[in-house]
Amino acid sequence: MKYNRLLFAVIIIQTLFITSCSDKKVLPEDKFVNIYSELIFAQDTSTSLYAKQNFKGIVLKRFNVTEKMYDSTVAYYNSDPQKWSGFFDKVTKHVEDLHKLKKN
Repeated sequence: MKYNRLLFAVIIIQTLFITSCSDKKVLPEDKFVNIYSELIFAQDTSTSLYAKQNFKGIVLKRFNVTEKMYDSTVAYYNSDPQKWSGFFDKVTKHVEDLHKLKKN
């Protein structure tokens, strides 16, 4: 009986550990570029402060990304500023493409 309770407790702890760690993954660069670009685009084009404040949650939800995943990806890039360089080149191009699409 004690063995079953111990085994059950171990399984629950492992499950909680695995699910909490899964939220801290670094997003693939292409997905992060899309998310980051859309957030910048929203700030550039929105005139409503309310929309600007809520757009992050909307974008993250659309990409099926949690706030923790987004934050851990930002922390990953912050750990080595060189990582931002190539990333921002891609974001700049993507934002320009979004602006072109909006004009059409």
